[in-house]
Amino acid sequence: MAFKAQGLAIMLRPHVSDGKFPASFQGAAMLPVRLTGQIPTPPVGADLTAVGHGDDGHLYYCKDDDGHRPVRATEQLFTALADHVNIPTAATQVIEFNGQSLFGSFCHPSTDETEAVRKFISEKAHDELGGPSRWKGSYFSRLFAFDAFVGNIDRNGNNLVAYRDGAAIRILAIDFAASTLLMRPGLDTALDETSTVKFNRLMRRIHGLDEDASLEMVARLESVPLSFIESVLDRMPPTWLDAGMAQRFLEFWRDGSRSKRLAKIGAGLKDGTL
Repeated sequence: MAFKAQGLAIMLRPHVSDGKFPASFQGAAMLPVRLTGQIPTPPVGADLTAVGHGDDGHLYYCKDDDGHRPVRATEQLFTALADHVNIPTAATQVIEFNGQSLFGSFCHPSTDETEAVRKFISEKAHDELGGPSRWKGSYFSRLFAFDAFVGNIDRNGNNLVAYRDGAAIRILAIDFAASTLLMRPGLDTALDETSTVKFNRLMRRIHGLDEDASLEMVARLESVPLSFIESVLDRMPPTWLDAGMAQRFLEFWRDGSRSKRLAKIGAGLKDGTL
């Protein structure tokens, strides 16, 4: 699609492919993966179309558009953007299934990894000497700033997942489907009493707030060049995003609207109104 405008240690770092964790087409154009076997249980999640194994041997959560929201494009764009600004995410793929082109997010469910996410969310962090550590507060502060920017109204503990990487576990943010920024790029940053706000409030109560970390995320998002957004859109299947919506988003990124939105978010993070 060509558009041009003119983590038992916890590791928090972007993924790399090791043969177990599939490479994502976030970094390069990839051939679609064909879904060869569907798990015969009802999908859990508002936007899930199927859960099954690809012909690459990996298990994927697969999503399609819901008729009025570009779920596939939203997921891919904001997963790639999160990864770019160092919020670790699950690898993604274009999935072919029953003649459809779906967004696929790699999943690796297991009991111990589910427990790792629970502990990551609910237990305070400590340093090597047993004293309090702020690193979890920093992580959740950055994640909230990102979610606020993309208008993600559905962050909660169920859309953080764990992936075992040798002796360590990576915590990965998934599910950006409820983000509104692609459809409505602009200055409205109101999140009201959404799941994202409630989850952030809980994380602040447990892990504390790191204002510097949240403002660092604002600065990272400000530094993302238009060429990166273009490259993500270019690699999407052409059916995933209407050309007009893509052009409006590129214009938002280019014409100063993004900077105004980020300035508003930064002000809200500083004065506590966000």
